[in-house]
Amino acid sequence: MPMLRVRCAACGAMIPTGLDLDYEAFKDLTYADRTIECRVCERVQTWNVNDVDVSVFKKPATRDAIAPSSRSASLNTSTSCPASFAKQARPGLAFW
Repeated sequence: MPMLRVRCAACGAMIPTGLDLDYEAFKDLTYADRTIECRVCERVQTWNVNDVDVSVFKKPATRDAIAPSSRSASLNTSTSCPASFAKQARPGLAFW
């Protein structure tokens, strides 16, 4: 599990918060102000979940990451209406 970090508002250093959480546990954190002391400039600052560096989490798998070649093979790239569809038109339906 990654260590959550926040950026010091005074000196810009990344400060470890002491919390080791995975992304699912991070999403469930309550929105609360917490205090931390910067190890570089020794200033105390307030932080909340919006201040956390989320780049420490692995990106969730996207649809493109899951076998993009198999997905693209099933896509129909034609722009015209297939002849079989036109034959299936029901009476009373208007086509524009």
